[in-house]
Amino acid sequence: MFSVQLDENNIVVGVMSFAPQVPNQIAVQAFDDSLIGKQYINGQFTEPEPANNE
Repeated sequence: MFSVQLDENNIVVGVMSFAPQVPNQIAVQAFDDSLIGKQYINGQFTEPEPANNE
């Protein structure tokens, strides 16, 4: 089992080769480092929205 670690904005900041162990980690099917930088929303990994720095 593999997992990804999410930051406070649900952005993937790491991929691990073990099952989720803390609340900010979720299980994934494969070790896929292309997920780093993606945002996890409603069960899907997407490109994050650009920050609105007004």
